[in-house]
Amino acid sequence: NNRVAAQFRCASRLSRPTHGNDNMTKKAVSSLGRSISSACGAHHPRSGRVFARALPGPRTVDQTPRGPFPARCFATAPGESSLKHTPYGEQGSGFYTDATRGCFDVIARLRPQVLQAIEESLAHRAAAGDFTSPFRIMDLGTADAGTSMPLVRECIKLVRATKGFADVPVEVIYEDQPGNDWVSVFARTQGTVPTPNVPAEANGLSDLGNVFVLASGTSFYNACCAPGSVDVAFCATAFHWLTSQPTVIPDALHSACSEDPATLKAFRAQAEADWRKILTARAAELKPGARLVVANFAKDENGYFLGYSSRTESMHHNFARIWQGLVTPAEFAATNFP
Repeated sequence: NNRVAAQFRCASRLSRPTHGNDNMTKKAVSSLGRSISSACGAHHPRSGRVFARALPGPRTVDQTPRGPFPARCFATAPGESSLKHTPYGEQGSGFYTDATRGCFDVIARLRPQVLQAIEESLAHRAAAGDFTSPFRIMDLGTADAGTSMPLVRECIKLVRATKGFADVPVEVIYEDQPGNDWVSVFARTQGTVPTPNVPAEANGLSDLGNVFVLASGTSFYNACCAPGSVDVAFCATAFHWLTSQPTVIPDALHSACSEDPATLKAFRAQAEADWRKILTARAAELKPGARLVVANFAKDENGYFLGYSSRTESMHHNFARIWQGLVTPAEFAATNFP
């Protein structure tokens, strides 16, 4: 426990679940979900969006509307429920980043903490006299790598600008599920699919030089890198996805909206167990003096969460009301967000 506590930091008020708290999983892993991005359009079915695509010759934009898209085989991490977050959109198109805004907002608020983590990790390495080994940054739950790329670029530039580290190789490790759209990850990092807020001439991360892009298809509930190998890791709204659904939610689609005591107790217990798995895995990966920065969906003391307050009703309340009018009671009971 001391090792874990010493090697992670959580951003602002978005941190770990409270133990035995009546606010369900306040500051927990079982709050809303990547489904927030779905509501913003990231997984909008039958979308007629315009996609930026890499074409032969000079970089141009293909403005052909695309979709619906063919189904893809979706690989699930061992020991976890299937179909928790199925990538939607044409593989390699960078659909996730092109269709979301909320993730950019979260990462913008996470920026100061991540840059501070880079500075602190570099200071620890400097004190230890380590100016040669690669500086490793890990983005946990990356999706297609686009939403975090402006921040990752800033991190790399900060490493380069720090005395003694100008020539140190930088490795960026992108982590996500086995069935993630990995084609888009490499398309964005190599610049064959353009990314918002990244200059086209930068070609993703290619212009920075001495930067190496790696991918880990291992679930973040397990160690994704070698022991003691990561300098800074961050996660922007992914840890709320539980390994599995502990029980059927009888009165809602999402646990955040449930008022059933037995359901809330089961989700609290699952969130607590899963959070310990996450921290144990990160404690193994992080170097001495390394940092972990986490932004996570959470409930506050008033029971409010993203999209739900005294003035608004959450998308999950709306989802439930609409879905209940379209399906049978049995189908509604069988539809839950883990």
